[in-house]
Amino acid sequence: MEQAIALEGGGAKGAYEIGALRALKERKITIIAVAGTSIGAMNGAMIVMDAMEEAEDLWRNIQFEDILSCPQALQEIFWDEKLNMKQAQAAFQTFRQMIHDRGLDSTPLRNLVDRYLDEDRFRKSDIDYGLVTYSVTDRKGVVKFRDEIPVGELGDYILASAAYPLFQMVEIEGKKYIDGGIYDNSPVRMLVERGYKQIICIQIGATRVVHDYPGVNVTHIYPRVPLGHALDVRREKLELYTQQGYFDTIRTLDSLFGNRFYIKDLPSEAKLLELILAFYQDDSEWIQWVMGMKPDSLRAIFEEGLGKAWKRYGLDRHAGYQDLFVMILEEAAVEAGLERFKIYDFWDLVTRIEKAQPKEPVNLGIKSQSRLMSIVHRRLSKWRKV
Repeated sequence: MEQAIALEGGGAKGAYEIGALRALKERKITIIAVAGTSIGAMNGAMIVMDAMEEAEDLWRNIQFEDILSCPQALQEIFWDEKLNMKQAQAAFQTFRQMIHDRGLDSTPLRNLVDRYLDEDRFRKSDIDYGLVTYSVTDRKGVVKFRDEIPVGELGDYILASAAYPLFQMVEIEGKKYIDGGIYDNSPVRMLVERGYKQIICIQIGATRVVHDYPGVNVTHIYPRVPLGHALDVRREKLELYTQQGYFDTIRTLDSLFGNRFYIKDLPSEAKLLELILAFYQDDSEWIQWVMGMKPDSLRAIFEEGLGKAWKRYGLDRHAGYQDLFVMILEEAAVEAGLERFKIYDFWDLVTRIEKAQPKEPVNLGIKSQSRLMSIVHRRLSKWRKV
């Protein structure tokens, strides 16, 4: 299957894109074009070079010092929720210098791009490529495809696309540029205007954009569990983002259920409604917990209780009983300490929750959760025999 790929900007969250691209490669998706903004422009260039392994190496080994020159105390500001005095002093000194220098020194990022980018290999590729930046000089967004980027200036334009607002601006032929996210952080439109009809948009930006163009099929891959700060490149975070990008892509391609977990083979809406009603008879304490009330009749469950359950789990009016039950299962799975990055079928997940010992009991406690899963298990056993 041939697809054009749009890669959003998001700094360190670009590791999510690498996981997603690995999943697409394993699924034999043929990439015929890439458009990228900011870090998406760099990741995209690596894909055009057919350098998946090198891209993964980059994200496994990158450190803050590979992006910016600034004190350790200032680096910690980008991931610490609380600011201590040492960090505050470092921030003051660095930002004062930044004002003097008109931005943080991103020379290390320049060196990183030069180390991984092979422009000759890039230009020999059959994969189309484009990027987005913003011209401060002209006060307008700039879209450049490969054939519009002069030989020898590819690295400059990638840096221009990725010139985060805190960084020094990038100058090309007398014009100053900053991060393309200022103009278009989700570069689907440029692919549509280029004539591509099948597009996968990998989204890591702060705001999710839903693309809808007549005659164009856009598949959106995005993190349902929010990612962290754009400059937080701690190794454990990047490994998490990469795994999440991989499994979120599999979820989209295979139409799996779940937000935090990845679940297949859910029972039908009718079967799950039957199960919810069974709780009313077998476990009124659990029904009271889920619905935030103690229903005294089936009518109360339908007229009031389910509405409260929808609100409790933040579900919208389009959600069904499958969505509700996924939320319930995921809550129990978190409590039971189950591995997150794994594809579960419904039966397997229920069984594992029932048998698991919790790391830290929450909500009603594991006793209540185990009882809940025992009921689910018993009901499913009956269904499986039908």
